Amino acid sequence: MFSIIHAAIAVSATYLTFRIGTDNPVVLGLAIFGSQFSDLN
Repeated sequence: MFSIIHAAIAVSATYLTFRIGTDNPVVLGLAIFGSQFSDLN
């Protein structure tokens, strides 16, 4: 169940990143860090 939640968060972060714009490296970095952090738990 937690895996599904983490996957949903990662997808949402990726979607928001592309929606805001990939020209913002900070947002992209946070999205990548968030997805990696979810995989660790």
